[in-house]
Amino acid sequence: MSQISPPIRIVLVVAVAFMAAWTLFLRPKAETVEPAPAPAVTQTTPVATATTAKAATEAPEAGTTASLPKPVRAAIEDGKVLVLMFWTPGAADDRAVRRELAAVDRHAGDVVVHSAPVGRIARYQQITRGADVAQSPTILVVDRDRKVETLVGYADHLSVDQLVTDALRNS
Repeated sequence: MSQISPPIRIVLVVAVAFMAAWTLFLRPKAETVEPAPAPAVTQTTPVATATTAKAATEAPEAGTTASLPKPVRAAIEDGKVLVLMFWTPGAADDRAVRRELAAVDRHAGDVVVHSAPVGRIARYQQITRGADVAQSPTILVVDRDRKVETLVGYADHLSVDQLVTDALRNS
């Protein structure tokens, strides 16, 4: 150590101290997302991972879906799994994800896939109220028990198929 110049020694000590501080105190912790508490209203719906956002809440009850678009309302009332995508038509990632949705397995009619521009999200508020739809593309998978899983950002059809398979298995 006597052959190392004092300024270099200082830099090495500071670097080691910084790495120790980073490891012990400054490193970001894994984020856990708690399910959002259901509102007092009977109409409800959560999430969480960079590309995958997961947290389960509940979609609307069958009798409270009157204001939803017809294909979405029919899927919920018929007890089917609903894959609902909110997208921005001008965004390249959104268009790519929308093309991926065409390849999602429909499981012999048990799965309904629907997409809507983010600008029309208010029409889907009975589903999106508890879900985090803060960016596009966002995909919501509503299972038969009206639990919602959210996928945020680019996702291929295999990722969506996995959520659909989980929704079919768990409901």
